[in-house]
Amino acid sequence: DLRQHAQGMTYAKAESGEAVGGNNQSKDSNGADAEAALPAARHVTKEEEDNKVIGIDKVILPLPGSQTKYPTNAISKVYEDLLAEDGINLKKRAHKVYEFSSESIAGAYRSLINVPTDVSVDFLKYDDPDEQLVQTDLQKIKKVEIPRKQEGARNALKLEFTLGSSCYASMVVREICKGSVEGMS
Repeated sequence: DLRQHAQGMTYAKAESGEAVGGNNQSKDSNGADAEAALPAARHVTKEEEDNKVIGIDKVILPLPGSQTKYPTNAISKVYEDLLAEDGINLKKRAHKVYEFSSESIAGAYRSLINVPTDVSVDFLKYDDPDEQLVQTDLQKIKKVEIPRKQEGARNALKLEFTLGSSCYASMVVREICKGSVEGMS
């Protein structure tokens, strides 16, 4: 089952001091070696999977390119099949001009899962559905406080968290709402 095994998945986000082998050389437009901005990456080993050493938040997936490392488990075949549907084979140069070949694209990595940081949760009471419950950015700058009610017929959940780039707060809220909201009154 593809969802259950991390072994062979590409891994990055090295902890400080950890030596992680990666492919940090790419080609510039003339075919000469140039430093790439790709993070160092390696594969999760059987021992790491068995001992649950690598957290799911450390697993990355490659975006196709000539410098990215691909998983060595069953996910690799998924990549090959999807690219083949569009006539792309990263192991062969499809075009004689380097700039138009797949070799000129270094690729990139994306985290499989991004975990929010700086998470805080607060429950607010209110009566009027049009009542302002939190400060606007302008009110924060001007240091205008919003009075907080201790009583009210309605409840609101206030979430604050920090996400990395290319992450969406709506996805976090969606994942939270998948769970039971029973007993939150």
